[in-house]
Amino acid sequence: MKARWNKAEKLVEAGRELMAAGHPQSSEIAAYIDSLQKHWKELRQLAEQRKNRLEEAAETYQVRAVQCIMFETVIWQIFK
Repeated sequence: MKARWNKAEKLVEAGRELMAAGHPQSSEIAAYIDSLQKHWKELRQLAEQRKNRLEEAAETYQVRAVQCIMFETVIWQIFK
């Protein structure tokens, strides 16, 4: 995602250069820049949420795996 953001930053920079040079469609370029930045911010937030959910799921899985091992140990001790 970082590599793609670098490309997006270059587009933003190019758009700002066009606007600074007085491009006749500067208002449209500004709108595209704003939209791009807004969508990237949303994407980063969604990626962070997904990362957090995956970490929570991994932690839950690890806890349950330990619980299963403990249960199996208790059952083994009862029936040995």
